[in-house]
Amino acid sequence: MSLIKWGGGVDDRKALVLRARNLLAVNKEPVGKKETVQADLARRAGAPFPSLPAASVVTNARPVLHVPRWCSVLDELGIAIYNWNGGGYGFTGSYALTRQYQSQYRPENLIALPDDFEPDSEQCGCCGMWTPRGKAGAVWCPRCRAFVCYGNTSPSGYFVCRASCGFEGQCTLQRHPEMGFVMGRAGRNF
Repeated sequence: MSLIKWGGGVDDRKALVLRARNLLAVNKEPVGKKETVQADLARRAGAPFPSLPAASVVTNARPVLHVPRWCSVLDELGIAIYNWNGGGYGFTGSYALTRQYQSQYRPENLIALPDDFEPDSEQCGCCGMWTPRGKAGAVWCPRCRAFVCYGNTSPSGYFVCRASCGFEGQCTLQRHPEMGFVMGRAGRNF
């Protein structure tokens, strides 16, 4: 039994074949002939190159940072990605750290983030919750000593950590050293 049902039988099939032939017959010139190839190369050689803007050389380029974040809603580990934009690091994306990605993150790639690193508004890679307006990065949990997304945080700033931790309390503004991964780089210093 065929999954394709033709309305009028043979006529529909003929129309399909004719349409396919018309689509394939766009280039009437014989392909593969020596004269055609030489003519095409001569035509291309005479065409001017498009003008390109002057290339800007990036000096002191910094690596992409992969910053671990726990999801307070799903109790799963995610990664927030920060790229250097010339004046500082900016959040560019996130994803859940599934088993297939875990092997890419090794202890030798773990580094202390630079002193000038300032967290940005982030989206959790697991639950999709964004950092609230006026805040930056993730919540520091004093019990599990990890950065956790704002998924279980009230508008007034009351924070409930992930299920495996269970900490609850009012968010306070504190600065804690952060660790992150730089792929292909070994060492604990930035």
